[in-house]
Amino acid sequence: MSQLQRITIHPSQLQATEILLTPQQKHYLLRVLRLREGDKFIAMDGKGKWWLSQLEHWRRIAAEAAEQSVCSKNVELILLRYLPKVI
Repeated sequence: MSQLQRITIHPSQLQATEILLTPQQKHYLLRVLRLREGDKFIAMDGKGKWWLSQLEHWRRIAAEAAEQSVCSKNVELILLRYLPKVI
């Protein structure tokens, strides 16, 4: 199974069923990742939501979005710091 590429979007970029990409995001998807029309990727908003997206147009890029939840359970993270004993 191949892994889908990911990009981070601002929540305001989501417009109904499309994601309006910035010129930098378009460049990254097309030139750096070399995605083509019909390729899928994941768009994340950095707040726990992500959308399985697909490039629709070569020149005018939009993404069809289907909202997904990242995790259905609450996850507790505990950070511990170990301090070595000085002899």
